[in-house]
Amino acid sequence: MCIKLSIFAVSLTALMAASAYAGDIKPLHGVAGSLGNGEDATDIIRFSCGTLEGVTVDHAFATIQDLDPVQKPELNIKIAAWTGSHCGSFSTAEPDTVDDDGLAGAEVEVGMPAVGGQFCLKVFKKPGRQNGATGHKTAYGAENYEIDTGCGQEGLEEHAEPIFDAYIKNQ
Repeated sequence: MCIKLSIFAVSLTALMAASAYAGDIKPLHGVAGSLGNGEDATDIIRFSCGTLEGVTVDHAFATIQDLDPVQKPELNIKIAAWTGSHCGSFSTAEPDTVDDDGLAGAEVEVGMPAVGGQFCLKVFKKPGRQNGATGHKTAYGAENYEIDTGCGQEGLEEHAEPIFDAYIKNQ
């Protein structure tokens, strides 16, 4: 099994967008990515939640937004806790069923402790016909996406700030 591990060499400022709305103490954190034309194109991205004083990082959540170009494949996301050497069991997938509409799909969540507060995201395509496309469902076609994440201690509104720190797989 070949595992490609590339640490992001680009400034996190360029990769991440963070915003917080007045009265909302749970900020949104995002990273943009892309999948190639192949039907088996997959990204697995590890991110770290860090720690806040008095907070035990025991869960993380994420959403995916399918961006331009508008293609037939449906983008999906899963999340898992990092075991210290690999990604644990991934959650059930959640798709973004409408391409480039400015809205993210449903949230995925994992509610288990992760080694070092690290979690994995899996982004992949499945055959679909988005935005009224006709013809055969397909997973072929390049897709761009944005992921928003958050994490922290279950039951608390404060969330540690995620840092996207590695591609485990990028094909």
